[in-house]
Amino acid sequence: QERYVRRAVQTGEVVIDAAGFFKPSYDDAHQRSLTPDGVFAHLDAEKWELGFEQSVTAPGGLRDLLERLHAFPCRTVSLGIPRQRETTMLFPAMPITGSARPSTLIGVLSSVWETDETIETLLVTTSKAPKNLIPNKAGRWQLIKHILPPLLSYCALQAGTFPGADGCSASDWIAGRPLTLHISYGEGMQSLTFGMTPEEATAYLQALCTDYLTQRQLDDLPLSVICRNDHLWPLADEISPDDYTEQLQFAISESLEDPHKGDRARMELLALIRDLAVPPDAYAKVARRLMPIYRWRVIF
Repeated sequence: QERYVRRAVQTGEVVIDAAGFFKPSYDDAHQRSLTPDGVFAHLDAEKWELGFEQSVTAPGGLRDLLERLHAFPCRTVSLGIPRQRETTMLFPAMPITGSARPSTLIGVLSSVWETDETIETLLVTTSKAPKNLIPNKAGRWQLIKHILPPLLSYCALQAGTFPGADGCSASDWIAGRPLTLHISYGEGMQSLTFGMTPEEATAYLQALCTDYLTQRQLDDLPLSVICRNDHLWPLADEISPDDYTEQLQFAISESLEDPHKGDRARMELLALIRDLAVPPDAYAKVARRLMPIYRWRVIF
């Protein structure tokens, strides 16, 4: 999907035969030993080709995105990853202060489209449907792990105040523009827009990195468990911090008994690394680490 979009942007073609594009792409992956062999390769190719064609042709899919990109003037840039025939922009890393050890944070975003009003990028996932990202009647929506890497990169850019080689800093280049993530699913596409000030991004990343660099025990705050429970997400004033910790512990225990949630494998893997525990200050940590993301989303 990323190659398909990159070729369309570089060549100016809006309509590219999806089936004809898929075969050489799959053959290339096969030559690099990224696919099965023999009859398994044939079955694997059929499955992925069908999903690829759906992602391109579905209403609101990749083809609709490309048509919109071609209809409005925009510039394709790559932030931190040099690519052929694309403008690559490099900014200094963001230093983290207040932590136990010196560190820096670098954000990377490829295939970014910028206009005077927005910065947009494509995020390809294997998820089936984006229903949990669509606000319900009460305005509630979930967080998913896929949005975190590009969103944190955008935060790092917003917080980047040191000038680059041309004298322009990352936050100056963004100039207050929000980030729109186009999330490609097997059944279509969902777009999310986020915006925050450089001051908010700086404070958030400083706190997040300080938490990570100074922790002595890994916090058990599973994103999927938190966000799929109405009483845990988003945070409400009606629940006390002590009650929140207790309810989170109960929700994790319930998830372990459901083999379809996939949380058992996660817990077993992490248990091999170090001890896990729901922190007693779970409410405060969720408020500090996740709620800013919830507030930064711009709902149209």
